[in-house]
Amino acid sequence: RAHVFPFGLGDRDGGFPMGDFETDGASFLKSERWCKERQRQSGEGQMRDMYDFVRRERIRQIDLALVNVEGYEYELIPYMLADGIKPVRLVYQSHPQVGSDDETLRGTLTAQRYRLLWDYGLVLSAWECT
Repeated sequence: RAHVFPFGLGDRDGGFPMGDFETDGASFLKSERWCKERQRQSGEGQMRDMYDFVRRERIRQIDLALVNVEGYEYELIPYMLADGIKPVRLVYQSHPQVGSDDETLRGTLTAQRYRLLWDYGLVLSAWECT
C-alpha cells in the first residue's frame, strides 16, 4: 500500500532551491552558493505541506515515518508534532547544522510522549509514541 510521489513533505508548498540535487545528499538547506563553492549541482525540489497532504489524503495514522532529510529534520519533525501528526514510530537521521540542536529535538520528542527505542547518535535513532 505504498505510494511514491514526485515531491517531499515539509512545512510549506512550492518549489525550492535544493543543493546536491539528484543525489542521496540533496537538501533544501544547501544553497546555490554552497553548491558553487563545492562544485555541486543545484536544482529545484518540490515540497508539499505535510499537514495539508495528510488531511487531503485522509491519512488517519502513520505507522512508521523514516525521516532522512539532510538537516531539514529540525524543521520538519517539530512542525509535524505541532500540527498533531504523530507517527506511531519515528526513525530519523540527524545532521549537524549551524543553529540546530539534536538534544532540543530529542527533548521535543520526549515532551510529546515519545520514548527512545534505540539510538546510534547522529547516525539513526528510533522513537515510539506511548
